[in-house]
Amino acid sequence: MPRDTKLANPAPLGLIGFALTTFVIGLIESGWLTSEGAIHTLIPLAMAYGGTIQLFAGLLAFRTGNTFETTGFCTYGAYWWWWGLTELFAANGVLDPSATANGVVLVGFGVITTYLWFSTFNLNWALWFVFLTLALTFYFVGFGTWLGLSWGNVVGGYLALVTSLAAAYTSFAEVTNWTFADSKVPLGGTPFGGSSASSSSNSD
Repeated sequence: MPRDTKLANPAPLGLIGFALTTFVIGLIESGWLTSEGAIHTLIPLAMAYGGTIQLFAGLLAFRTGNTFETTGFCTYGAYWWWWGLTELFAANGVLDPSATANGVVLVGFGVITTYLWFSTFNLNWALWFVFLTLALTFYFVGFGTWLGLSWGNVVGGYLALVTSLAAAYTSFAEVTNWTFADSKVPLGGTPFGGSSASSSSNSD
């Protein structure tokens, strides 16, 4: 996005909010953070930085006319609010959520991520990789939760760590490239030789 624009690019903000929250839940699912207090720390983080910040980013992307970012950030912002409220209500005895139903929802988010992933074929390699690993994360954690397969959650946790690092890198690249008004940090060209999309996330 040109430096002289009147509207800032909301994608780096949404990406880094997503990255930090996903990194923490990846540590929990993979078994690196095992205390009950870890979930208690993650719930407000998920609702504030992972959820609210991404919803803001999605609404700001709407102003720039970016349908992909609006759909993606609002979807994952709402996901983190769903996750946080489910954990919060369950911990306080307000709700008794079904593991099977939770798994179905997670797989559903995997399907949504897969269809968004196809759009990244016309954006850049960095986003292509983020959405690929995120879709796999949802599928492993979702089916693991749905079918009671603990190893699925562990694999999904490690995939979440990879996804979070890729998202953080993409955010870093977009902020740095805007700051220096140059492609200092590569995002990769359009995957598989596709045409260039008119998206702020397509610059490398």
